[in-house]
Amino acid sequence: MNFIRIVDLISDVKKQDKVVFLLRHAERRHITKEDAQFGANVGLTEEGKSQAFKLGSLFPTIGEASYFSSPVGRCKETAAYIAKGRGDTDFNSPEKIEVMDALGNFFVKDYDSYAEALKNKFYQQLLDYMKNGEHPAFLPVKETAEEFLNIMLEKSYDQWNFFLSHDAWIIPCLSHFLKMEFSLNRWMNFLSGLAIVVSPSGNKLYPVTGLQDGYINY
Repeated sequence: MNFIRIVDLISDVKKQDKVVFLLRHAERRHITKEDAQFGANVGLTEEGKSQAFKLGSLFPTIGEASYFSSPVGRCKETAAYIAKGRGDTDFNSPEKIEVMDALGNFFVKDYDSYAEALKNKFYQQLLDYMKNGEHPAFLPVKETAEEFLNIMLEKSYDQWNFFLSHDAWIIPCLSHFLKMEFSLNRWMNFLSGLAIVVSPSGNKLYPVTGLQDGYINY
């Protein structure tokens, strides 16, 4: 399954629809192996800020929007730059973005195991987690992804609802709901993720990207 560009999805959204976006933050600076915080304090690049602003500018100003973020700074920055691009002055700085702890750690079951996983081939462990549905550091994929989705839907009152998180928690959702596959050579790109279009006829889920391609190749 291929990612759909968000600009194309927007053009199909009806006035009565509500859209929930679960997106990875925009381009960040590189995280080194020596980083004792495992990238927790790594912010956006200038290109990342530009990416998020351009994405926000694609959205019509008709219809209210809400913004939620992981506690990590680059996610709050991304949400704020999307809001700036759309012209939402109530959310145009990281300090104005509502933080949700769930967007930063909802899948984590055991923090000691999680910390160890971060040090040892973390992305391969994520791939194994999605394949097997469980991992010592994480909660079961199926039940957790479905609960995660419900939490976002319950907080989505506006036409446009943005939830900024991390690849580690979005990829399990794409894997579970849309059966998408990833590898160490083909990962999920920045500003990509999942869109849920809520309409009178029911909910539809789509893999979406704010960039040209939702995959990033290594």
